[in-house]
Amino acid sequence: GDPFHPGVLQDGARHILTALSQSGYIDAQVDSDVTFSDDKTEAHIQYRVDEGKQVFLGALHLSGNQSARDETLLREMLIRQGDPYDYDKILKSQQRLSQTGLFSGIRFDPVRDANNPTIQNLNLTVVERPRLVFELGPGYGDREKMRGFMELGHRNLFGTQIA
Repeated sequence: GDPFHPGVLQDGARHILTALSQSGYIDAQVDSDVTFSDDKTEAHIQYRVDEGKQVFLGALHLSGNQSARDETLLREMLIRQGDPYDYDKILKSQQRLSQTGLFSGIRFDPVRDANNPTIQNLNLTVVERPRLVFELGPGYGDREKMRGFMELGHRNLFGTQIA
C-alpha cells in the first residue's frame, strides 16, 4: 500500500543481505524485479536470493597486545570460534575493545581458510596505548585565582583491565 520508488528495491535488498550476513551468509546475493499492473497503480516486487554457503568463524589470532592479556581481549569479543561469521558482531566487538581505553588501534583482518571455504579465520591486531599516564594542567578560579592539577595513573594494571 505504500508509494513505490526505486529506493525501495535497494532498501529491501540491503535488509535481506544484512539478515543473511548475520547468520554467516557473507557471500549472499540478492536480485530484484519489479512489475507494474496494467493501470500502473500497483507495483509487485520480487527478490531472488542466492544465499551461498554459510561461513563460520575459524581461528582467532591475536597480535600486538604486549601488556594486555589474551583473556582481556577475548572477554570483549561477541563472536567465538564455530559461530556463524557475523560482521555486525565483529564491529560491536571492535567498539567494546575501543571502549576499554587500552588501545589506540584495533584492526580485524578476515582470512579465508584455504582448505575449507566455509571457514573464515580472523586476525585481530591491536596497538596498545601507553600504560602510564601523566597529566598536568593549569586553571583559574574565582577564589583560588591561579591553580593547577597533576595526575599520575596506570592503565591496565597487571594486564587484566577491569571493565
